[in-house]
Amino acid sequence: MQVIDRSLQKCPLFRGLTQDELEMAFSFFEARKVAFKKGSILSVLRSSSPAFALVLRGTVHVCHDEADGNRIIMATVTGGQTFGESLCYLRMEPTVYPIAETDIEMLLFSADKLQNFPKTPLEFELQSRFTAMIARKALEMNGRIQILSKHKMRDKICATFTLFGGKPDAKPFRLPFDRSGMAFYLGVDRSALSRELSLLKAEGVISYRKNEFVWYKVCS
Repeated sequence: MQVIDRSLQKCPLFRGLTQDELEMAFSFFEARKVAFKKGSILSVLRSSSPAFALVLRGTVHVCHDEADGNRIIMATVTGGQTFGESLCYLRMEPTVYPIAETDIEMLLFSADKLQNFPKTPLEFELQSRFTAMIARKALEMNGRIQILSKHKMRDKICATFTLFGGKPDAKPFRLPFDRSGMAFYLGVDRSALSRELSLLKAEGVISYRKNEFVWYKVCS
């Protein structure tokens, strides 16, 4: 498989590998490229041969439906990021489902050979990187849980800003979802979210245009 995207070098699983090593890694993971249209519900986690995915282009929301029917975005995945690793490795039935927020291109990988004793130094390196990647994902999910556990909406908002690299330093940053997506991510009503953002803007805490924000001071 010809490497055509810098997103591969953003992924800790492949970062720094040579072209030849990438080709061998693609063979090890049985890589295949796929594309989906915006709005597609992706079946890669529920297929008879489950795969984990690396997004090359576009945005994927990994969602969960609560008992009352409300959808919560558990993770937002963009170019160079992965999803489904643990479910694929453990072959567990997923309780989440990925949705294409935009038109997307992805690489799908099998985790089957990760169960075997490594035959080469590169296979050992890939297994080590995969383990480290899952550990990092666990830490990221802890941050996500902290957002959902906060009681005040503005605390959820500012915690989300922090998770996506924002700081109260008046420098602009972008969130990877629109207002509906942000409401899903926070587990709140969209109208209530819009009101709270307007209040924060009126108080001089933030300014924003669509999904670009400037954060001026700590929420109170």
